[in-house]
Amino acid sequence: MARTAGDTLDVFTMIDIFKYVIYGIAAAFFVYGILLMVEGFFTT
Repeated sequence: MARTAGDTLDVFTMIDIFKYVIYGIAAAFFVYGILLMVEGFFTT
């Protein structure tokens, strides 16, 4: 693996950050959906 250009490192770090952001949003929506489901279950 030859690191001739610094562009590749930037691209990989951007992909890593993007992946963490996507996982964070998915986890937040998952927890939010579970909270809404539990709240609806207890209020009925």
